[in-house]
Amino acid sequence: MSTEWYYSQGGQQIGPVTSQQMKDLAAGGQLSPNDLVWKDGMPEWTSAARVRGLFPGAGGGVATAAAPQPGYAQPGAYAQPAPGNADYAYAQQAQGGQIGYYSATSDINERTRRILANIPPVTGPRGDWPLSDHHLAQFAATEAYRKPIRGFNTMCRIMMILFILSTVYFLIMLSVIGSRNLRGDLTPIMISVAVQIGLAVLYPLAGSAAMRCRIWGPISIIVVNSLAAVLVMIGLIQMTTSSFRIRGEEILIMLIPLVLIAILIVISVRALTHTSKFLNGPVWCVEAMINARQ
Repeated sequence: MSTEWYYSQGGQQIGPVTSQQMKDLAAGGQLSPNDLVWKDGMPEWTSAARVRGLFPGAGGGVATAAAPQPGYAQPGAYAQPAPGNADYAYAQQAQGGQIGYYSATSDINERTRRILANIPPVTGPRGDWPLSDHHLAQFAATEAYRKPIRGFNTMCRIMMILFILSTVYFLIMLSVIGSRNLRGDLTPIMISVAVQIGLAVLYPLAGSAAMRCRIWGPISIIVVNSLAAVLVMIGLIQMTTSSFRIRGEEILIMLIPLVLIAILIVISVRALTHTSKFLNGPVWCVEAMINARQ
């Protein structure tokens, strides 16, 4: 089986190619002596000029380590992924000094200092730093799509707390007043308590589902709040058409629940529409955020 080679041009990995194809590329001027090459068994990439027989007169056999070149990170400053790795092209960019926020000759650059201005000195490992500008742009875009989903989850947790407090309040009032002191049927009150308990369970489940990009989470909240909006509107219509005189400020107070419901629906719709956009982001971004529960 022939040896498979890889070579790099313009920050892009090309290959695999056979040894004969490598010679043909060199002979045809498509491979220059300064291009980096690699094959299985070599610990690092090396210049094509150091491959024996590839460029007659260039001298030297196949080197196991490339000499430092201008603009390249020194060994240990940036780990070089093996060919075939998805991060290889970005590693080549890092070595070639093509990352706008990073300087290979300094520990941390001015942009990083500005970002970390109010943060204690970072002492963690730096073997995987820096990310390319392209990586950072991808992460920022994916984060923008994830933000409404996190906002929906936060809203669900707040609503869960409110419904729990409301349920406790109703139960305390029932125990203090006593059922015998209440006139009429207790069924409406018990139904109200049961509904609040159900919503206190539904909201956190929906928020957790949304964080796992399950669309039934925001959809269920949209449906529930749409039904609540219909009921509130029916109640307002009945009150405004009744024989009782209702003042304008009372109507405004009654509209507050409708406004709150509208806000909940808008937050839910944003989470729903941004779920597909988030899943369309780079897999490494999606994996990182979901694994970090962000």
